[in-house]
Amino acid sequence: MRRLLMLSILLLAGIASQAQNTLWLFGSQTGILFDPAVGPDGSAYYATSDNKLAAVSGSGVYRWATDIGAQVIAPVTLQSNFLFVGTSSQQIRAYSVAGNLIWKTEIDKNIKTPIAVSGDNTLFFGTVNGFLYAINGDTGRVRWKFYVDTEVGPPSIGRDGTVYIVGNTFMHAVNPSNGHVYWRKDVFNFSNVPLVLDGEDHIVYIRRGGFVDCYDLQGNYRWEAYDDTGTVILANMVQPIIYQDMVIFATAGGGDLYAMDLNAGTVRWQYSVANSGNPLQFTPTSLSTPAVDAQGTIFLCDTTGGGTFAWLDAASGWIQGWEPSHGLGNNVALTGRDTGGYAVIRCGSANRTLAAYKVPAGPGGPYAQYLGSAYHQARRDDPPLVTLLSPADGALITGPLTATASAADDYGLTKLSLYLDKTLLATTQSSALSFSADSAMFQDGLYDVTAVAFDSGGNQTTSTATIAIVNPTPVYGAGIGPLIFGWMSNGVDSKYRVDISTNLSFSTILISNATANSNFIKGTAWQPSTKKWKKVQQAAMGSASNQTTFYWRVTGKSGGQFLTRAFVLTKSN
Repeated sequence: MRRLLMLSILLLAGIASQAQNTLWLFGSQTGILFDPAVGPDGSAYYATSDNKLAAVSGSGVYRWATDIGAQVIAPVTLQSNFLFVGTSSQQIRAYSVAGNLIWKTEIDKNIKTPIAVSGDNTLFFGTVNGFLYAINGDTGRVRWKFYVDTEVGPPSIGRDGTVYIVGNTFMHAVNPSNGHVYWRKDVFNFSNVPLVLDGEDHIVYIRRGGFVDCYDLQGNYRWEAYDDTGTVILANMVQPIIYQDMVIFATAGGGDLYAMDLNAGTVRWQYSVANSGNPLQFTPTSLSTPAVDAQGTIFLCDTTGGGTFAWLDAASGWIQGWEPSHGLGNNVALTGRDTGGYAVIRCGSANRTLAAYKVPAGPGGPYAQYLGSAYHQARRDDPPLVTLLSPADGALITGPLTATASAADDYGLTKLSLYLDKTLLATTQSSALSFSADSAMFQDGLYDVTAVAFDSGGNQTTSTATIAIVNPTPVYGAGIGPLIFGWMSNGVDSKYRVDISTNLSFSTILISNATANSNFIKGTAWQPSTKKWKKVQQAAMGSASNQTTFYWRVTGKSGGQFLTRAFVLTKSN
């Protein structure tokens, strides 16, 4: 408990410095339409005003662009290795993440809404003539279409696959298999704000005028948002977010934020009240669609003025930090990368800039929110369950290091990985993973062993144990043959240099794997030649002491020195 408390304090104290790390900026020659879709490798996929679909890498480097012959008129949607776009030529198209066309399908009228993607890769979207379409994402074949009403809003997908959509003044619950309507209920006013579903499958809808209403799964009205004085709260017309048992939204004009209890319909916190004594004195203006990470931090942008990227605690509303967003900011696309998170926003003059930020954690659901996740799938999607089975928290490791983990997800896992701090130990697409190594391959010290599970909604969950690696210095007879020096990859390099010295400062090098042609070798192990090893033996035999300590270090060609260990040769066994 004490460790968890300390971690919480450190997180609150350090989140500002972490979130203030702008990883890269990318400038487009033409305006970027809509917000990017961001993949688990950090690549950002976006459409531009000159009819291009394009991509930049996770380091902000241009990857590719393809001319699609028409303008993209809905946000790019990413599912697995598919990019889905709707165009002004009355088509839905699928591209690979390499920019290759996979299929294209003609539809009756242009797409009007973002595309929602189910766990079985079915696309749902509304058109300008009031139809809800279902298309097979693998083949592009139209499964069915259903006339909703004269105008339709963005569809959202529930836990059981039910598609919820508002048409004119009615909310519809639609069977995803055949387009049949389970029920329809009057919601009084239409708006284009996407529906969101919470962990208990309450449906939250911001209708025209900014009224925030909550319904159950049968479409029965539960509550409308009022403050503690009984005054109706009018919301900004952007999608709210769900965190645990709260729905969080900005007020009309964006000058304040509220968190409402989803069960009781009462105010849990109000931003202006929660931060009345906050020394940051940050006042939000008109705000974008935010995103919430697995640790309960909300990230959002001002959409007026100079633009500001800000983050606050979802549980309390306490503002934790903010910084300029490199120009006018838009919605936050959040994904998980390795053991942390990664946020990308569209910003700058004429929306020609993408800015990427390092943040503490990736999205954690329970809802893969419209423009709030890596995939933009607009569906209820619980984060994965992950368990680090071994090692135990606080374990002292001397000798074998074994790490095992298991995971499960409601829609299906996409990846399960094991890390030692930031070093990737192993990864799989299955639900179980194990890794074993000799602790001698690691520097002595404290480490976090972390299991990270990813799902197809872009959510990620981690489970961590802190261990101590303590390796006794090995002792060998001076007559032993050349030892094998092995190490774990530093995750940066494929070429390394090993030096052996009799002093810890390595002011003099006794032997090295360096040759006349190269200072670095490929691989993660090195065994000196007999000729080189003889120099080590001679140093041991020539020492005045019966035992001689030798030090060896490993340096990556790009990443630098990362491992220093010792061994002892003795003249007598």
